[in-house]
Amino acid sequence: MPQAGQDSPWTRTIITMNIIAILADAYRFCIGNLRQMAGLFLPILLIAAALEHGLTATSDAASVFWVALTNLLLYPLYTGAMLQLLAKRTQHETPTNAQLLHAAFRSWWPLLVLTFLVGAMIASGLMLLIIPGIWIAVRLSFAEIYLVVEGLKPLAAIRKSHDTTKELFWVILSTVAGIYALLIGLSYLLGWMVDAHGGGNALSIVAETLVAFLGLFVNVVIFRIYLLHDLRQAQA
Repeated sequence: MPQAGQDSPWTRTIITMNIIAILADAYRFCIGNLRQMAGLFLPILLIAAALEHGLTATSDAASVFWVALTNLLLYPLYTGAMLQLLAKRTQHETPTNAQLLHAAFRSWWPLLVLTFLVGAMIASGLMLLIIPGIWIAVRLSFAEIYLVVEGLKPLAAIRKSHDTTKELFWVILSTVAGIYALLIGLSYLLGWMVDAHGGGNALSIVAETLVAFLGLFVNVVIFRIYLLHDLRQAQA
């Protein structure tokens, strides 16, 4: 029997075999909750994209700082709400958007601290020939879930994610990399279409908001992998 926090080869095999099922399940979740997700996240993401365009209009060093700060402050809000929605729907609850935002605000500060710590670690890794940054990003991909859903402190969430994702590294990397490849391709396609129609800040903001909204699918996929891993641990 595997010890707590460890995965057996059987766990890896089960999760790998279920990648398509995980993607399909994540897709069904998004379609089934599309109206609520759109009503909750599109306004936040639209504001973030508009602020980014407004702040980068001057193209100076200060604008880069304010863009980064804005993204840092807003990210814990919509990520916390997304994880709360995933957790509640898994428990067959139907929270309102107001309840999700209230819960997200309660976890905003610790999630902000976690976001800063993880972001700094990933950035440091990316400066070391990129690969270490990717490794860190994958190994800490459960940290937000452990903080928001299980209520762990930031450092404890980082440690637990590092431990539990060890044997899931290639599963998470291959799945998330595939999704991000599609998102990057879509981003370039939308950018080309915006330029082809004369550009304009409004169209660019809408396109970036759409890509960011579709990017929430990554959160859903990682959460499904976390659930499958958690189920296997409970059965061990």
